[in-house]
Amino acid sequence: MALTQAAKEVIWVSRFIAELQTVPENPNTEDPSTEDPSNKDPEEYTPPHTSAPATKIFIDNQGAIALAHNPEFHARTKHIAIQEHYVQEKVTTGEIELVYLHTGDMVADCLTKNLSRDKVNRFRAEMDLH
Repeated sequence: MALTQAAKEVIWVSRFIAELQTVPENPNTEDPSTEDPSNKDPEEYTPPHTSAPATKIFIDNQGAIALAHNPEFHARTKHIAIQEHYVQEKVTTGEIELVYLHTGDMVADCLTKNLSRDKVNRFRAEMDLH
């Protein structure tokens, strides 16, 4: 479930950045070759996407990685089937890449868990927070 939420956020941020990169520098300049997307029917408008490299999502759950890469049905995962398919689709299309990272090396843990001072200092340094 957490992987699905992370994938959704990654896709949203990637598309948002791609849209920002297509905004003209001076919006007051009239260029007949560009159309104002606000004049289009919202159902017809699709924002431009650039082919960017896959965004890496570091995950410490090898089971979730296996489910994302293996599309066969598992009876014990019926309750997460929809989320599983979303992540599988994004991995298949190359929008995200799942990379295993040992639990002890998860830098974001210092933002969400009580850790020893040594780990907090190590993770702060890795995030370049001093």
